[in-house]
Amino acid sequence: GKDRSAVVACVMGEGLIETFRAAGAVVVRSAPGARASTGAILTAARSSAAESIILLPNDKDTRLVADAAAELLEASGVSARVVPTLAVVQGLAALAVHDPGAALADAVASMTAAADHTRYATVSIATRAARTAAGWCAEGDVLGFVDGDIAVIGQEAATVAGQVLALLLADGGELLTVVGGADASPRLVEAVVSAARLRRRGLEITTIDGAQPIHLLLLGLE
Repeated sequence: GKDRSAVVACVMGEGLIETFRAAGAVVVRSAPGARASTGAILTAARSSAAESIILLPNDKDTRLVADAAAELLEASGVSARVVPTLAVVQGLAALAVHDPGAALADAVASMTAAADHTRYATVSIATRAARTAAGWCAEGDVLGFVDGDIAVIGQEAATVAGQVLALLLADGGELLTVVGGADASPRLVEAVVSAARLRRRGLEITTIDGAQPIHLLLLGLE
């Protein structure tokens, strides 16, 4: 029968957009400096024939926009919920357990649990000098964030990625997702996968050519 719920996800990077679409989501393009608008989310939601809509902001700054869109959908008679994903890898984990035939509350509960169980990290290049919680960084430095907080500042992407990986793997986890950005060399992704295999035998690793801007690497650990 008709799907009871559909997923609308805010995503950047052509490879990631394809991945979300292949998994059944309606995608709204969203990136820093070009965030999804409430209107764009509403348009995407209304393109679906499902009875209710589950929104994945995939970013803490997009959460408010998603909340506003959910309120407007509710006001127009469409059930809508936000699964508060803070990173695209949490969105992927949530989408992987989405059951379109389940009752909305059940679907949202299982997706929220999957997102909450996914730790996330990013490796990116500093666009300007700044004082951070991990010390000063210069323009061009490589920054490593774990669970949203800056953890490492360095010169070499592979070194920073290795340090971030060590922090991520310190508390266990079975499935690592490595998403390579538009500016990430294939060698960088290979280096991360190799380092992960050395640190944890039997770790399941998925790589995605995300082609996202800004973030050289996005890492998720479930």
